[in-house]
Amino acid sequence: MSDPKHGDRAANWAKSLRGEFFELDDERFGFLRYALIWHDKGLTSEDATIGTCWDADRLDLPRVGIPPIAKFMSTDAGKSRTTG
Repeated sequence: MSDPKHGDRAANWAKSLRGEFFELDDERFGFLRYALIWHDKGLTSEDATIGTCWDADRLDLPRVGIPPIAKFMSTDAGKSRTTG
């Protein structure tokens, strides 16, 4: 099943929760929105926060039958938890 807009929806949902369930300044919230919107595009990031978010999501892909792949991991920790 393909859902190319789920990152955008997640970012909008995070916006609706901001201030009620969590607090982030504008700069940090911008990083969160970026991470949510772009998490499924096969990118990696040298930013520790964004890279960790993306790696965490990708390491959970076996739940939908997709094995995580090292080249799509941003961190050494993420890469060390892949099989290929």
